[in-house]
Amino acid sequence: MSARETDRLSRAMAALLEREADALRRGAFDRLAPLLVEKERLAERLAAAPSAARPDGPAAVRLRAAAARNDVMLQAAIDGMRRGAERIGALADVSRNLQTYDDTGRRRSLGAQRPSSERRA
Repeated sequence: MSARETDRLSRAMAALLEREADALRRGAFDRLAPLLVEKERLAERLAAAPSAARPDGPAAVRLRAAAARNDVMLQAAIDGMRRGAERIGALADVSRNLQTYDDTGRRRSLGAQRPSSERRA
């Protein structure tokens, strides 16, 4: 593989990492899977290049920085979704079983109650 081909692959990887970052910023998680397939393919081709032809210096630093940035954004997105799911679960628990205290300070459980007057046809 020539240095020119490796340079082309390096630029393609940089562009792909920018598309991945854009998808993460927009919350377009459905776009990540196809990008991952393409990223793996490019990484394999770059790894197969002779060491003298691999990106080095500023190009390699930029690729590593972009990949690290995307990793941080991906972890933040995962954490955000996890926290959102936990919050939804907590809200569902509250709606099913609300804990309050009576006038003597004892805990009282108020389960989900049906409306006192139901309309029937």
